[in-house]
Amino acid sequence: MRRKKTWLPNKRVDVLVMANMWKVVLAIKAQLWGTPDALVQALIQAIMEAQAALDAASPAMRTPVLTAKVEAAFAKLEAAMLKPSETVDRGAGFSLS
Repeated sequence: MRRKKTWLPNKRVDVLVMANMWKVVLAIKAQLWGTPDALVQALIQAIMEAQAALDAASPAMRTPVLTAKVEAAFAKLEAAMLKPSETVDRGAGFSLS
């Protein structure tokens, strides 16, 4: 198990559990907190991709390519959780302030 330098859990399944809990809270609170829909959608997309990559890379079927896909998907998920403003398209008029 790799050691992280963030406050996120060390195990991937635990990161997914946390992310899914955030998704539930954001479904209720995003509008009240003024969270842009693009951030919520980026988190949801990252959760789905990380879960799919992890499911496809079961220990018996794991290959270097699948391992790389899992690592990339979790890097995207962690970015959505740690630096959400960097995970969305900053098209015309987008601002967190």
